Amino acid sequence: MVFQKAPDDIYFMTGLKSNEFDDIGKTCEFELLKAEMRRGKKSKFTPKDKIHAFLVYLRHNFKFEKLGYDFNTSSPSVYLMFNSTA
Repeated sequence: MVFQKAPDDIYFMTGLKSNEFDDIGKTCEFELLKAEMRRGKKSKFTPKDKIHAFLVYLRHNFKFEKLGYDFNTSSPSVYLMFNSTA
């Protein structure tokens, strides 16, 4: 998934302004990176991708199929991202 930082897209999808999204990203990035230090396959999602997808999921309550389509990945990949991050 490629994170595109277009302010209009971020606001429409998450309800947050670009600077608010960046503040949340800085706050959560360390914890997300620490969670990835475990064994197993490396995630193809960056911490900002994970935060963006999670906020979109919380705001719109999309199914994983829709999130996979919107973020150019498969629905099982989105499902695994949510379960491995939680």
